[in-house]
Amino acid sequence: MIDLSVLELGRVRPDSDRRAALDEARALTQHAERCGYKRIWVAEHHNMPTVTTAATSLVIAHIAPVR
Repeated sequence: MIDLSVLELGRVRPDSDRRAALDEARALTQHAERCGYKRIWVAEHHNMPTVTTAATSLVIAHIAPVR
């Protein structure tokens, strides 16, 4: 079987905010892990008001599962 990964962009939806986007990224990470995905990639984008992933280390700290 091929190991699958997820690419997280941290998109801020219309009528939402950055905190909600990070919380959705965490929920996606947890769901992907339960489904057997092996890796979560966080895209690093700067100067985009609808994307929360400029500081990837902070995003990773927020979405990484606690063990």
